[in-house]
Amino acid sequence: MSNPKLVLRYPRPIGAAFVIGGLGLGYLSILLPVKAAQQHAPDVSISMGGVFMTVFSLLLGLVFLISGTQFARFFVVEKEQSKTPVYLTAAVISLVGLATYMLLQKYLEGYGYVF
Repeated sequence: MSNPKLVLRYPRPIGAAFVIGGLGLGYLSILLPVKAAQQHAPDVSISMGGVFMTVFSLLLGLVFLISGTQFARFFVVEKEQSKTPVYLTAAVISLVGLATYMLLQKYLEGYGYVF
């Protein structure tokens, strides 16, 4: 984000925007391929980036909505502060995103699609 202080000022509205964006991405990246597979479409494709961005947006948005400025402070790091919380958050979100992508891929393979 270009202005980290904005996150501290408005964490819940920013969280709501992330959740809304994540829901839109989830519809495009997860729900549409699942619906296509259930309707036995000739070709179904999934985007790893789309799934990752869905998970990122939803998780980050929900945490901002729930915790407000408490969690937002992790992302406003001064020079002398440790960036470890930011890296740990990114690692957890990446693992959840990868797991979601793999589960989606396995689910669609159950319909006979090969990726």
